[in-house]
Amino acid sequence: MSRSYKVTVLGTAIIASICIVAFSFIVDPYKMYPSVPGLSPETSIDLLFVKHLHTPFAVESARPTILVAGNSRSATFPPDLLSNSDEVAYNASIPGTSLRDIRRMVEHAQAINPLKLVFIGVDTELFLKSAWDSYDPTEALQQASIAPQFELLAEVIANNSIPENHNRYRKIDPSLSERWRFLFHRVEDYWRSLFSLDAIMDSWRIVFGSGASGEAFHDDGTWDLEGKNQSPTMARYQRMAQQVYASSLTAKPAGYQMDQLVELLDFTEKNQIQTVLFILPMQGLLLNTLEFADAWELHLEWQRELVKQVNAHNSATKIYGVEDQEKIVLDEVGAPQALFIDGIHLSRAAGTEILTCLQGPCNSNIQPTLLTQESIETYLKNSELLRDQYAKKYPKHLTKTRWRLGLL
Repeated sequence: MSRSYKVTVLGTAIIASICIVAFSFIVDPYKMYPSVPGLSPETSIDLLFVKHLHTPFAVESARPTILVAGNSRSATFPPDLLSNSDEVAYNASIPGTSLRDIRRMVEHAQAINPLKLVFIGVDTELFLKSAWDSYDPTEALQQASIAPQFELLAEVIANNSIPENHNRYRKIDPSLSERWRFLFHRVEDYWRSLFSLDAIMDSWRIVFGSGASGEAFHDDGTWDLEGKNQSPTMARYQRMAQQVYASSLTAKPAGYQMDQLVELLDFTEKNQIQTVLFILPMQGLLLNTLEFADAWELHLEWQRELVKQVNAHNSATKIYGVEDQEKIVLDEVGAPQALFIDGIHLSRAAGTEILTCLQGPCNSNIQPTLLTQESIETYLKNSELLRDQYAKKYPKHLTKTRWRLGLL
């Protein structure tokens, strides 16, 4: 083999590699390099499966002093409503995240730029023992019993899920080994975003306009959960009822753990970060689903323990809830301009309304209740009364749900 042939082959490979990297870098399919003029990937591609990859980089770029964190249920809270005109705010919510990774995201943001305020949406899923901390989508797929018509979809989800990795986040005063782990993982992230087959395909879709997802991702980190091809409203609520029912049955033997919350509050208190926890609400049909699963009392006890832990810190941390509000719980399935998309995820308009009222007096009848050791029992009693009221007001909804859950 001649030397010129080897040089030609090697040169061609190097040039091709440079072209691939440059193409992915300029298009920036996962919006990791915002200094480069991109092609609006937030409206051209579904970032949902790469949120674990995208969000830490986005926080580094934005350098916020106001941070919203949580799972997908916190995605519709516009962070600018919590900030002044001279402050940078960002919503770092990640779908299917754990409380441990929410804590790491707060530490990551603090290491980049000192935080002034953290707003965290919390729900029972974040506190389930062994919920997401040890979750492996590929292993879960192998062990799960999946209907044949859903096997392909489950395989796609498992192959595209980027697991949480703590080495992706910066640390305050990291050790030498932690610096090396962070550097190594950062190289892996660069490889994934610039030189992987997925990145090339996603860049191609963006350039040629074939990658639109139907969901809108915004520069403040929020995204609109409504898709273009939504199934009928009741069907979405029924699917979510099945999920709530199954997770509640699973959670009952294991219960909840609070250690990550304590670590998070210790960190925010130590660094003088004003912290607001918000119990993400459920619509009346989903609250009654908890009762079907005999998990209602556990749901109440979780809230009591949550308030107890927050108040035990004797800090400026506050916790709010809205499940004592008629407009929230009695929101009818399929009603025009409904607050909920599926009974759990709030619409962007509802997220805006809640944050506006949280800031002070508002014209809405959604006024979050400050939860303390003194107010929690009244709050839970009102929540239970509204749950019962929903069951009496919309009995057909409950009948359909019971049938769907196999309880009739």
